[in-house]
Amino acid sequence: IVEGEDLIIHDGEPKKNENGDVTDMRFRFKPGAEGTVRVQETIRWYGIDENNQPKDHGDAELLNPELVGDKIKHDPNNENKPYVELVITEWVVNVKPGEVKELNHDITTDNDMMIQGTNLKLVEGGELLESKPEDGSTMALKPLRNANGKVVVENR
Repeated sequence: IVEGEDLIIHDGEPKKNENGDVTDMRFRFKPGAEGTVRVQETIRWYGIDENNQPKDHGDAELLNPELVGDKIKHDPNNENKPYVELVITEWVVNVKPGEVKELNHDITTDNDMMIQGTNLKLVEGGELLESKPEDGSTMALKPLRNANGKVVVENR
């Protein structure tokens, strides 16, 4: 990740290979996040000339062309050969806050209501229900017999 790290919620350590390279990157965005996330995939390029510059790399972009001399690394798993990282793919993700969709349902105290979502949470009106429903992907709403009011459930 070369830009937008502050927009991401990290879920543990990313998967890495024996060289320490990230091989499987998955992330979630913080609620209300807005901005750009840039992720670059690089390869180790072992062709280095006498001026510590990569050679024969075609049209590949250098990760930090102005700092190539400082970015020379040595691979302990490959006879300590020098290499630079060349960008082969870049993903740009524009992040903006999701739109809140409001759904209103009128029910009577004679009826129960089952709702489904991603991550449902009761935020208002729990006192109008027979019991507080558990947060989750499905929620059963069972109003008290003489209930009158508003119940609010968010899908987070």
